Amino acid sequence: MHSKMSMVVVFPNGLAVVPEEYMPEGTPMHEVINAQVGGHFDSVRPMRREQKFIGYVNDEGLLMGLEPNALASAIFGRFLCGPCVIIGTVNDHGVEDGEDYNLLEVDLDLIMRMAQPLLMWRDSVDQQKQVEELKG
Repeated sequence: MHSKMSMVVVFPNGLAVVPEEYMPEGTPMHEVINAQVGGHFDSVRPMRREQKFIGYVNDEGLLMGLEPNALASAIFGRFLCGPCVIIGTVNDHGVEDGEDYNLLEVDLDLIMRMAQPLLMWRDSVDQQKQVEELKG
């Protein structure tokens, strides 16, 4: 079953889940992806074929010195830099036909579970900075 999430944008320091009602109506998906990753993009596939989503990253992210993206790297099993847009690839009939669709709930759940350690670490770093500022 599809979620109501059009895409997930995995930033080097966190993630944003984009519900379908917030997608710009009438804007081609390639323009949305281009804007999110900051330029021309390339696709990355998950290592496990049963996962029905695809990622898009800036195709020159490493050369441009974009910040490493630990979560996207873990999801796709390769070193990635900069923002990563993740979109479902299967339609309501279970056909992977090259069109982009909302993420499957199982895939969205996987991404959210993988994000938890990163989010907890980020929160602890933020709390430590606040404590240091108070001591300051």
